[in-house]
Amino acid sequence: MPRSQNKIWLEVTWYTKDKIPVIRKHFCKLLLRYCKNEFIALECKVKTITVRPTRMTVIFKPNLSIPIAATIQQIKGSSSFYINHQRLLKSEFEWEKAYSITSPHASGIKQKIPASLKAETFSD
Repeated sequence: MPRSQNKIWLEVTWYTKDKIPVIRKHFCKLLLRYCKNEFIALECKVKTITVRPTRMTVIFKPNLSIPIAATIQQIKGSSSFYINHQRLLKSEFEWEKAYSITSPHASGIKQKIPASLKAETFSD
């Protein structure tokens, strides 16, 4: 039986607790690398990860054998644990509980790659 391929791309954004700008440049690259590796461990294909002082936005193809909510919960939970465990901030770090998710058309993915020079970005 032929195996179907996942063509779904998701754009997910989540914010820091109370949208306080606590993500600093000195640990941005560590956070990007950590989250990219977490997505890979969950067998998701990452197109971009953009980190700004108050939020993170990821464009990725999900592993359809794992619920999307579970994937996002894993990334948010493990990344906040990582930030706190590494003591990258003086206070405890938290993400907001909510997140937004959209499914951009595949042809529009290239347009979604951020042009902002202020954002730290990983792009595949």
